[in-house]
Amino acid sequence: MVVWPTCGWVVYGRPVNGRVNALDVSAFISELVLLAGVAVATTDLLPGGPGLGLAVLVAVLVAVGWGRWLAPRAPRRLGRAGRLLLKTVLAVVVSALLIAVARPGWAAVLCVVAVVLAAAELQHRDMPEALS
Repeated sequence: MVVWPTCGWVVYGRPVNGRVNALDVSAFISELVLLAGVAVATTDLLPGGPGLGLAVLVAVLVAVGWGRWLAPRAPRRLGRAGRLLLKTVLAVVVSALLIAVARPGWAAVLCVVAVVLAAAELQHRDMPEALS
């Protein structure tokens, strides 16, 4: 397991030990890919200024939801099964939107990233919930 040095941050009033492993990095990358997919699909569905505004709004809503229920230090983090289900639903919905706007390459990237992350999370299912 790859572990980087500590950072000394404080999140939600709790010290963060700053240890980041490969699963943390892949989760962050998958969130960025999901947000990019949301932005691309939204701007393609509604071109121009309104589409850009809607893309920003939807991406912010997805990011806030991710931070509230899916992030490792989320204040109301879902259980492991709930997180995996919600991440899968988000990936499927955004992939379907990307396919609908003729962006199959983006949809494929999002699906591959989601499958790799899901497999990594399932590999670590024996890890205690507090550490996952």
